[in-house]
Amino acid sequence: MGNTFNWRNIPEEDRPPGWLRDEETIDVQVEGLQTFAKALLADLDKNFGPHLPQVYEPMAKHACVGDGMFFAEMDAARQKHYECLTSVVNLLQGYASGTFAVGKGAETVAKNYGNADDMAKVSVAEVHQVLQPGTPGATLHNTVATSTPITASDPSDPGLTDRGTR
Repeated sequence: MGNTFNWRNIPEEDRPPGWLRDEETIDVQVEGLQTFAKALLADLDKNFGPHLPQVYEPMAKHACVGDGMFFAEMDAARQKHYECLTSVVNLLQGYASGTFAVGKGAETVAKNYGNADDMAKVSVAEVHQVLQPGTPGATLHNTVATSTPITASDPSDPGLTDRGTR
């Protein structure tokens, strides 16, 4: 995030409402954000995904802890083991979906800011094209005023003088 804008040099009547004065700028490095998004999604796809079965398979084999044993302590241990396995599965699923969401979000932000930069470049190029000499359109040469000054005064107040142009 950038710095808060300094309003000291702007007269109070020209300032926006108070609730807008603490606005901060956001500087986005589009290339860095694109690189981050690609790296994050690639890591999820190439490192996390292939190793996930290595975690799930042993958990599935040991899911039958104390099978055939029926007493209170074993039921409590089996229940706790099941809760732990469920927590691990939920954490892994949360990690995968959260990482994917962050990667896709970064990708979308980079795309949107990239498009905004492209539009700004196009607009600047169009402005430069319009400002080139010889471009048809608005007048590009100085105009000359042909008006003549006139003076009138109010007979009831000789100190009041209107100086206008005709």
